[in-house]
Amino acid sequence: MAVSTPKKAARPFSIPEALRSFEEKYFPNGLLPEQIELVDDVRQIAEDAFSAGCSASEIVTSERWSNSACLGYAILAARALKMSEKDIARLVRTMNGLYDFHSIEEAKAVYERSPY
Repeated sequence: MAVSTPKKAARPFSIPEALRSFEEKYFPNGLLPEQIELVDDVRQIAEDAFSAGCSASEIVTSERWSNSACLGYAILAARALKMSEKDIARLVRTMNGLYDFHSIEEAKAVYERSPY
């Protein structure tokens, strides 16, 4: 009688987790501003591939999320506040690092709970 070994449960695929691994592998020192667009394109390809398996009614966003656009808003705001280029660069790098650790829903909740 053969003894079967239990199979490990497959971890569900996570786009943010896969992109985090991608960034750590190919950009170990962090992303430069011009590389953020590349990662946005990779993220969009992954999301499009996932969405291809969904019907149109299952896709609920009216606009595509873009890390580059979000960072652009942050840069515009920072410039309006006359922040230094060094501080703007730090802001952009920090924000970019947070995308893979917090969902859009989490970020939205932080904003909605904030006094701003």
